[in-house]
Amino acid sequence: MSAAWLLKALGGGLLFLAGTGAGMAAWQRRRERWGQAQCFCRLLAYLLDAVRYQALPARDILAMAACSGAFPGLGLEGCPCFSRLPIPPALDDLFPELQAGLCALESAPRASACQTLEYLLEQCRAAEQKAQQEAARARTLYPRLGACLGILGAILLL
Repeated sequence: MSAAWLLKALGGGLLFLAGTGAGMAAWQRRRERWGQAQCFCRLLAYLLDAVRYQALPARDILAMAACSGAFPGLGLEGCPCFSRLPIPPALDDLFPELQAGLCALESAPRASACQTLEYLLEQCRAAEQKAQQEAARARTLYPRLGACLGILGAILLL
């Protein structure tokens, strides 16, 4: 066995591993998007309960949410009102609707605010379920696809 053949086999193995790793990284991005959507849904449920059962201004509710530590990565620290809530990139499809609903919360009476939050929560849960399904599909597909592309690159190398 020549040294060139050994180097080609080693390169092929590295391409296989690199392809698999790239596929796993793509799956991880999908999983993070699902986590973002899930976290924002939990935040909306928290806001709904706080608006429904506590007579506090938005600033206080958001400060309590930020201090709770239950919503990591959403950037709630220093958020003064509902309309300034940072919407995660996982919910870009719902951005105009979420932004309009959150802005409407600023001047809505309590009953109307609860209805708005229930609607937004329903929309976000549907988006979260879609993101979860995409993450599950990506878990089975992307690493295999990456491995196949790595094997294809190794075959072309040989």
